[in-house]
Amino acid sequence: MEGLIKLLELKIDAPCYSTLSRRADSLLIDLGVLAGKSDVHVAIDATGLKVYGEGELKMRTHGKDKRRTWRKLHIAIDHKTHEIIAVTLTESNVHDSMETNSLLNQIDKVNSVTGDKGYDNKNAYEPIAARGAKAIIPPRSGAALKLKNKTKGYFERNRLIKENHLLGREVWKSSSGYRRRVLVETNIGRYKRTLGASMHSRRLSRQKAEVRLGAKILNRMTHFGMPKSYKA
Repeated sequence: MEGLIKLLELKIDAPCYSTLSRRADSLLIDLGVLAGKSDVHVAIDATGLKVYGEGELKMRTHGKDKRRTWRKLHIAIDHKTHEIIAVTLTESNVHDSMETNSLLNQIDKVNSVTGDKGYDNKNAYEPIAARGAKAIIPPRSGAALKLKNKTKGYFERNRLIKENHLLGREVWKSSSGYRRRVLVETNIGRYKRTLGASMHSRRLSRQKAEVRLGAKILNRMTHFGMPKSYKA
């Protein structure tokens, strides 16, 4: 490339890695969602991405020697299209449910939100109810009705507890559509296999741009076509 520039006698400044990295702070990245972000059924989950530290194999074999730093990636996918329609990145000590509102704010209209029992608290129920969406979250073992609390979020939670008691956990999972939550776990697996389980940037602001760019790449791959499986 440098030889071609010299041959053409062009005066072009090529930005270095540090310059590009600094500019990532202000980079606005659209996720490239084609199907639209309104009236969708959403599945949400979170996973860890390593910033620096020792690998898993070394940890298991020889134990921990050095400090390890992680970020937590939160994503929301559309059940129907498998697209990543919302994404956030936080420090590792932020609970999964705390980002429910931030994810939903990136979506125009939501029909339902599916999450694991880690989202069984007001941090998830309240923003879901505020958007007029249906929560599909399994209550924790021994969950009891809260009749004194009159918020919309706890009305949703009480409904789920009653359904689980009446139908049983396994029947409820099948009838409610909860089993579709596996799709968000599949997307997390795709992210880590395709883009890696480690962050390349060091500052949180740049890491946020990095994961949005990663989500856009995966969405573009999804648009090219998804494999179709048939029962033999």
